[in-house]
Amino acid sequence: PHKHPTKRSLKAAVDQATVDPHEGRFNNGHQIYSYAEGQFYTVFAVPERIVDIQLQPGEELLSANLGDSFRWLYQATQSGAGETARTHVFFKPTEEEISTNLVLTTTKRAYH
Repeated sequence: PHKHPTKRSLKAAVDQATVDPHEGRFNNGHQIYSYAEGQFYTVFAVPERIVDIQLQPGEELLSANLGDSFRWLYQATQSGAGETARTHVFFKPTEEEISTNLVLTTTKRAYH
């Protein structure tokens, strides 16, 4: 019989793959994450403040899926044109102290 992973081992695996915001990765008020496949990225947000996830120039959003789409709002838009076009995914919570997950799929990769 196949043994299912325990909640503890799943949490340990997620914790190991999670990248939290770090002081040294800020650039002019932007939190910069280097993409690595299989990583989970922590982003902090508060009501009445928009978080802007900027994709690489030329990278297009295919889908954005929120675990809690009732208490979190999101919208995607684009800035620039041609080779300098950038996709932005804006999101924000509607309440204090809530969390969710977000998966973005793009023409280049998937972000978790």
